[in-house]
Amino acid sequence: MMRLEIPKLMAIAGLGLLAGCVATVDPSTVGTGSKGEITKFELAADVLGESTLVPGQRPPLDSLEGSLWMQIDSAEHRIKSSGHVIRNPALNKYVRGVVCKMAGKFCPHIRTYIVRAPNFNALMMPSGVMQIHSGLLLRVRNEAELASVIGHEIGHYIRLHSRDRWRNLIDTTNAVMVAKMVMAAAGVPGSSQLIDSIAAGSLAAYSRDHERESDVVGLRLLVKNGYDPWAAQNVWVQLERERQFTKQNPFRSTFLDSHPSGIERAGNLGALARFAEKHSKKKDRGKRRFEDAVIPLRETMLRDELNHRDYKRFRGLLAMLIRNGRKVGVFHFFRGESFRLQGGEGNLDKAMLSYRNAAARSETPVIVYRAMARVLAKQGKKAAARKAFGRYLEKSPDAEDREIIEVIMDGLS
Repeated sequence: MMRLEIPKLMAIAGLGLLAGCVATVDPSTVGTGSKGEITKFELAADVLGESTLVPGQRPPLDSLEGSLWMQIDSAEHRIKSSGHVIRNPALNKYVRGVVCKMAGKFCPHIRTYIVRAPNFNALMMPSGVMQIHSGLLLRVRNEAELASVIGHEIGHYIRLHSRDRWRNLIDTTNAVMVAKMVMAAAGVPGSSQLIDSIAAGSLAAYSRDHERESDVVGLRLLVKNGYDPWAAQNVWVQLERERQFTKQNPFRSTFLDSHPSGIERAGNLGALARFAEKHSKKKDRGKRRFEDAVIPLRETMLRDELNHRDYKRFRGLLAMLIRNGRKVGVFHFFRGESFRLQGGEGNLDKAMLSYRNAAARSETPVIVYRAMARVLAKQGKKAAARKAFGRYLEKSPDAEDREIIEVIMDGLS
């Protein structure tokens, strides 16, 4: 029986067998359509009933697919015991509710894990394991946008995309082996790399078709459950706006990329939404429900993002969160933290401005005063630093670092 090591499993995930969802979008072309544009779809059809999936049905253990499932089972076991899983009961209950709303009759067969990972991603495994990254929860603005991503992943699950991609991978691998032997026997120079490139492009194209199909399934589920049909497109536009602040190179290879271009994806989703809003009465966004569930964990999520130290991108993200959110004091605080940690000429003054904006809001964490004191101390403003430290201890009488802060304050006398 063939067994796959974990690195191999991760490589398969990279090819799109375990699908995640991030793409680049050009806002100037959103809604204009593209090659393969879909302008309408059947709103009344039972998208879940169309699936041939039999939940819980496992492939034989001695098959190639069975080997994949064994690796996925092992991965799920590690996820369950991982310290990176967010176990907050209220948040898990909320996210589970959205998953079940979108998955319908398949809900009992889906196990959802919220993973503490500061990037926008979700993935669905063929065994029914769904992962939702904390970075996704930080970036989507309402329940409808969260549901759009969840619906996309459910699309992969009910349309058996992981199974089909796995089989295609095996068939392609076998074909590559035969082609290489034939070309080697014919003495064709450089044929091995050419064959590998063609095979990789074929796998990527196959994956892109699945992404397109899951986008349609996800939007149909969105409309079926009364959500705003524009939520799916909005997610991609927001991601591109954030990407404009990143230092990473957004270069994409159309031939080898396993996801459709952002231009195509946003165009198709916009066309679908435009059609759907004419035929659906409900346009629920669920903004308050979403915020009530996520806000208690937001500080931890922001700290994880800050630890990446991509300060320009982080501040771009914060600007969007400030513009679209409520209880925004924490965003101003972390904006100050980004300037303080980045350092450099003028950044300490910018940090203080952000801290003051944060301190003016009642929901801001009390550690803002400790942060202000650190900056003031660096600037040589000892009296002001002592005052800020004192305010911190006053508002946080049981602070674990009280003794350390008192020692520092003595040194500022």
